[in-house]
Amino acid sequence: VEEIKPNDPKCLFSVSHVISIGGDGTVLRALKLIDGNEIPIISINMGTVGFLTEFSEEETFKIIDKVVMGNYEIEKRTKLGGKIKFKNNKEIKISDALNEVVITTKNPAKMLHFEVFVNGDFVESVRSDGIIVPTPTGSTAYSLSAGGPIIEPLVDGFVIVPICPFKLSSRPIVVNGNSEIRIRLISPGKPALVVVDGDVEAKIDFGDEVIL
Repeated sequence: VEEIKPNDPKCLFSVSHVISIGGDGTVLRALKLIDGNEIPIISINMGTVGFLTEFSEEETFKIIDKVVMGNYEIEKRTKLGGKIKFKNNKEIKISDALNEVVITTKNPAKMLHFEVFVNGDFVESVRSDGIIVPTPTGSTAYSLSAGGPIIEPLVDGFVIVPICPFKLSSRPIVVNGNSEIRIRLISPGKPALVVVDGDVEAKIDFGDEVIL
């Protein structure tokens, strides 16, 4: 059996559908494997919660038969893209997120300080353990546990959710899906991690920005 690798033309462009058997984490790993190609995922729930998994184990073969016959609909979900701009002007792209991008403290019990901008306008200064920016799909995941709202999957928007903010006025903000969200880390000596759908992508420090 040959291992399928991301961006391998002989694998990806001959694939019509992907079957994900597991929980939400399996769906997210399947999306990373597809790596931006619009290939429908048939998600079979064999996990615990299964917000992203559409079908039960008992439905598996019936659903596959329907897909083979062309009797199905494709539901598209919004993803969140972005990059990190370091204070030395170097930039790196981060993976697209189906659930969320999280900027979180690298050192436990060390509060971070952020400046948040939307479309170039200053929104607020946030002191917190981190910030979550979920998609509508991800609004029922980590963001919900941190006090964020549930967003209907077809809504064109994102949420900015502080994690354990230091002041009462720091509350989740819903922004338009076409907005540019810029988050600047301004706490000296307190590095942070940029986590995309549960995977650590980079470390940032004082003066660095995450642009989504």
